[in-house]
Amino acid sequence: MAIKHFRRPAIKIAQQVLSMENRYPDFQCDWKRNMAIWTGYLRPTDISDNYLVKFQYAKSEFPKVWVLSPQLRKREGEKRIPHTYKHDRLCLFYPRAREWSSDMLIADTIIPWTSLWLFYYEIWYTTGEWLGDGIHPTKEDNDFRDILNEGNSNVGDKRSRKG
Repeated sequence: MAIKHFRRPAIKIAQQVLSMENRYPDFQCDWKRNMAIWTGYLRPTDISDNYLVKFQYAKSEFPKVWVLSPQLRKREGEKRIPHTYKHDRLCLFYPRAREWSSDMLIADTIIPWTSLWLFYYEIWYTTGEWLGDGIHPTKEDNDFRDILNEGNSNVGDKRSRKG
């Protein structure tokens, strides 16, 4: 008998909103039918800055994350901040590896991954070394346009560790 593989259904935006309200009650939420936008403060360590972060999630897309304040800064002599996309959107996972999927709660994945990203950012800004591991797509990547597609409907279904 063959084993059938099946995909768990996507978590509805309403469920994501409820989960976020329970786990992060201080975050503000602007929720419309197919999109939720949260803003709230994250502080990766006791000696870290307090970051105001915006999280956007729309049906059939990957979550998007930006730090609103304090503004992320490049190190002197650096062209960009590691693991960011255009407009300083954070790169928290590698989409082609399907490290995040729509059957995962944002409160359990994207929010903690953002805090960890901020921790690595602070170390990088101080030392010049990114300790966060992971793969970040480059312009040389054949799938670059697909990976960074703003409206990516190919939200994966396989779980693995954060990149």
